[in-house]
Amino acid sequence: MSAAVPQPLPSVFVRNVEDAYGEVGGQWLASLPRLVGRVAEAWELDVGRAFPSSYNYVAPARRHVDGASCVLKLGLPDDRALTHEAAALAEVDGEAAVRLLAHDPEAAAVLLERAQPGSPLADLVATNDDAATMAIAAVLRRFWRPAPAGLERRTIGGLVGAFARYRAAHRGSGPLPGPLVDRARAVFGELVVSAPSPQVLLHGDLHHGNVLRHSDRWLAIDPKGLVGDIAFDTWPLLHNPHAAGIDVVALLDRRIAVLAEQLPLERDRITAWGFAGSLLSELWSVEDHGSVNGSALAVAEVLAGRIR
Repeated sequence: MSAAVPQPLPSVFVRNVEDAYGEVGGQWLASLPRLVGRVAEAWELDVGRAFPSSYNYVAPARRHVDGASCVLKLGLPDDRALTHEAAALAEVDGEAAVRLLAHDPEAAAVLLERAQPGSPLADLVATNDDAATMAIAAVLRRFWRPAPAGLERRTIGGLVGAFARYRAAHRGSGPLPGPLVDRARAVFGELVVSAPSPQVLLHGDLHHGNVLRHSDRWLAIDPKGLVGDIAFDTWPLLHNPHAAGIDVVALLDRRIAVLAEQLPLERDRITAWGFAGSLLSELWSVEDHGSVNGSALAVAEVLAGRIR
């Protein structure tokens, strides 16, 4: 490992940043060697090669002071996502997620505990999907807590703007079925308005790839630090992952049933958020990459017929 950024940067990471941030993203990529070198020097780190599938610079690192394995993460300077992530991790403090070791808001950088062995929960899906769903439910139960008074309130209601941006960009057309987009927008709004109080600190993106094995338990990574209805946190795992040729209807039925058994939530609300959230995911895919992901749309189409 070295403090300089190992070159070349992973192509998937570069494409993600360029698709999502355009020219600004390209300029940030060009500045990464300097940025990472500065943070690595300040925090006394050796930094390894970046992980490929991210929209942030995420790389394994080792601290000089104690040799501890950790993860360095940098985002674009004007993107407050890492500030929200750091606040959420500090609040949870290792109970349900990896620990926050350091945070530099000006550099848009965080240093995180590294999960060991770090195997993703997605590996369990093929052999025991029920166990994987129960593991996510257990992480959510430990993660959820009343949003602290000092936390910057990034509510789930703010995400609804993606629907308006999609409609404005495509002016009545676009790659997604218009009636389905409109219905998802309406359901999303209804769910936000009917959310119980008090407002709860949410993970915001707890799919199987964001849960890693750490010693004898599962821990979350990459929290979004959202605040709102706890049922919102169930939709990401409904469409991620799906194996090729899977019976989507049967899989959804089973995952929703297990979630309703494991969490203080009704199936109807899990189903409704599954529909609205899956369509929201496709809006983000079109916005960032110009194309439909497909798996989330398949979930939305199935669940649309089950909303009361």
